[in-house]
Amino acid sequence: MKKIIFIFIFAVTIIIVSVSSCGSEQEGQEKDIFNFIDLNDIDIVDIGDITDITDITEEPTELTTEPIIQESEEPTEPTEIEIQETTEPEEITAPPDTTAEPSAAPPRQPPPPPATEITEIPVITVKVNGVDISPGSTINLQEQQRVSISANHPSGISEIYYSSGGDVFQRFKGGLMHLWYDEPGITTLQISATAATGAKSAIFTYTLNISPRPVRVAAAPPPAAPEAPAETPYVRPGYMKAGFLVAHAMGILDGSRAYTNSLEAFKQNYEAGHRIFEVDLQITADGLLATLHDYAATPSWTFEQENDAVPYTLMTFWGLCRLLTEYADAYIITDTKYRDSASNKKTFDIIRDTINAIDPKLINRIAIQFYDRPMYYFLTDNYSFPKDNYIYTIYMTHDTNRQIVDFVKREKVRAVAMWDHKAEKDKDLVAELSNAGVTVYAHTINDTDAARDLLANGVHGIYTDTLTPEDFD
Repeated sequence: MKKIIFIFIFAVTIIIVSVSSCGSEQEGQEKDIFNFIDLNDIDIVDIGDITDITDITEEPTELTTEPIIQESEEPTEPTEIEIQETTEPEEITAPPDTTAEPSAAPPRQPPPPPATEITEIPVITVKVNGVDISPGSTINLQEQQRVSISANHPSGISEIYYSSGGDVFQRFKGGLMHLWYDEPGITTLQISATAATGAKSAIFTYTLNISPRPVRVAAAPPPAAPEAPAETPYVRPGYMKAGFLVAHAMGILDGSRAYTNSLEAFKQNYEAGHRIFEVDLQITADGLLATLHDYAATPSWTFEQENDAVPYTLMTFWGLCRLLTEYADAYIITDTKYRDSASNKKTFDIIRDTINAIDPKLINRIAIQFYDRPMYYFLTDNYSFPKDNYIYTIYMTHDTNRQIVDFVKREKVRAVAMWDHKAEKDKDLVAELSNAGVTVYAHTINDTDAARDLLANGVHGIYTDTLTPEDFD
C-alpha cells in the first residue's frame, strides 16, 4: 500500500508540473489539480521508513494517466506554444554586448544631386542679316558678308566649334562668334557647342552659297577742264602729314596718368609737340558720346557722374569738336568701343550729326579706326566719311596676313595699325603694305629705342603714351 501511495503522489506531482508549464488554453481559466484528489484517502508516509530505493522501483506500476516525462541527457525539441495575442507586445531591447568588437561605421551615402541640375543640350542659332537659318539649310550670302553664330544654355556656353569645307574643327571660346568668307563658291559649315556643364550639342551642317560682292561704282566725276591733268597724284590725308607720333588716349597726364582722354592731357601733349591724338569714345547712360576708355564705375552712370568721379576733365564728342575748332592744326583718331551694329550706328550717328552741326569740314581732321571687314562695310555703306581717313586696326581681326593685304589693296584703305610685336615679327607684312602705299602704324610703344627700331624696319607711325617729338630730334 505504501508503494501505491508514493507512486500516486509522484504521478500527481508530475501532472501538476506539466499542467503549470503548458498553461491554460483560455485566459483566466485555471484548473486546480487538487479538485481531482481526495486528500482524506491519502496515508501520509514518513520518508524515513523507506530504507531501500529498490523497494519503490523494483515493480513499477504502469499508469494510464499523463505520460511521465523523464529527463534525458540530450535536450528534446521544444514544444511550440501558440500564444493568443491580446495586447501590443512591448519591444524588448537586448542589452548591448560590451565584449563584442565595435562594428564598422556604415558607408557614407553620396549627396543627392542638386535640385536644379541642368541636363538639356546647348541651343545653336545661326543668323545672316538678323534672320535665323535652320540647320541643314542653304545660306546664300555675298563675299565678306558676316555669318553670326550664337549658342545658349542655362549654365552658359564654354566653347563653339566650327569647321568650314570639311577642315579640322576650330575652337572659339564663348557663346558668340562671327565668320565671313573671301572666296566665292559653295562650301559647308559645321557647328557644335559645349555648355559650361559639359553638355554638348549635336553637329549642325549648313551649305554656304557665296557669290562675289558687287563692285560699287562711284558716281562719274564732272568732265575735267582741258588743262587739268588726266590723273591727280594721291595726296596723303592731313593727319598723316601732321607727324609720325600719335598721343594714345590723349597722351600721358602729369607724367604719370595714362588713358585719361582728358582735356588736360590734350593740352599738355599739344604743348609737348603732339598734333595727332587718339581718343577713346563710349556712350554714357544719358546718351552722350564721351571721351572714356573705361567707365568709372558702371555704364549706367551719366556723363556728369562719370566726370565728377575723376580728378580731370572728360569731354563729350561735342566738346571735342569745339576743341578742334580752337586748335586748327590738331587731328583726332577715334577708338570706339563697340562691335555690334546697333551700338556702332548710335555712335557714328552722333559723330556725323555733331560734325555737321559744328563744322562739316571737321570730318577732314578726324580719322576713323575700324577693327574688321564687316565693320568697314557697315561704315562705308551707311556714312559718307572720307574713305582716305579710315585706319584698319587689326588687333581684333581673324584675317590672315594675305587677307589683310588683299583687302586693303582692293578697298584702297590708306592706313593699317597693328601691335608693336606683330610689326616686329611680321616684317614681310609691313613691307608689302608699305609697297602698296599703305601707312603702317604700331601701338603702343613708350620706349625710344624700340620705336626707332620699328621706324627703321618700315613702320611709319607710332602710338605712344609718353614719347614726344623731342625724343627723336
